[in-house]
Amino acid sequence: FQVDLKALVKTYVGPATMDQNGTVAMTGTPGDLRNFFYDVSHPEAAGGGNREWSWHRWSTLDNPFMRAKFQARLEEVEQSDPLYKDTAEYAWMYEGRWVVDDSIRVYRFHPDRNLIDAKDLPKRWAGGVISIDLGWENSTALSLSAWADHDPNLYILRVTKRAHLDLDDVDAEAAALIRGFDAFLMYIVDGAAKQSVEHLRRRKGIPLVAAEKHDKATYIRHLNTDLGRGRVKLVRGQCAPLIVEWTGGDEDGEPVRDATPLVWDRKKIEASPPKRVEDGRCANDAADCALYGHRTARNYLAREPDAPLPDPFSEAFVADIWKRRGEQQRQEEEEGAW
Repeated sequence: FQVDLKALVKTYVGPATMDQNGTVAMTGTPGDLRNFFYDVSHPEAAGGGNREWSWHRWSTLDNPFMRAKFQARLEEVEQSDPLYKDTAEYAWMYEGRWVVDDSIRVYRFHPDRNLIDAKDLPKRWAGGVISIDLGWENSTALSLSAWADHDPNLYILRVTKRAHLDLDDVDAEAAALIRGFDAFLMYIVDGAAKQSVEHLRRRKGIPLVAAEKHDKATYIRHLNTDLGRGRVKLVRGQCAPLIVEWTGGDEDGEPVRDATPLVWDRKKIEASPPKRVEDGRCANDAADCALYGHRTARNYLAREPDAPLPDPFSEAFVADIWKRRGEQQRQEEEEGAW
């Protein structure tokens, strides 16, 4: 379903059954997305307040007319592809379980290598990027990323995300986000809403630059490379909206209600030729902000610091000068220069 399933059922289909005192049944197969169907068909969701729904689940082996055929098929699969039982497809189609297919997750975040405590951040910043992804029903997201001299890492310091922000609210959110940050800043924005962007430029004085958006899948791959190498660090407790979009859970790995990890569109991946396009049913507002920041940041220019210059008035410096001069004299004598 490309529409809001909860609104479809609650606002339209449900009331349409009232004249005949009817009921609504949602039936189907689990998958990647934690949508309204997940809420009413998942055990924890059903026991967590969805009293108007009764919950039922069957696996393929619970079908008395097909059990023998399914069992025979599973035995064949186990012999030809013994790892198939570990796949998301097996959990969905044979066991009726909700799991996320890790192979089609868009971002490769891992808390062990990509989270950092605020106390461990660099003391001084060389520069930063504030990224803005404008929206209304889709939330407006803002993120602040920064880098330091002689440090190859990109640090995502803060991320916010809220729906129904007007342009004054966006200006206030941006000001709050950068409060206390005293290094050079670049401002990057999704330039699709040109009128809003121009308003922020002219009336608010924000020096916005339109984000580069071509070849998005390539730049997601670059970000994933840095995530995998631990070169992107998120500050604990400050980037929850981004982590929820990337993983569907919090920074401790616990699932967040109504959250779905950002995944690739399976149909387009399996098409010929395959295309890497995000599933349109998943939120990506904060994820796009982080991508704009990573694409603009300059942390990749970091190099090792130069060795400190010696003190020219120290005894060690003078002794080293006389030592090298003596070695040079001996070499010249041996070569007959004297």
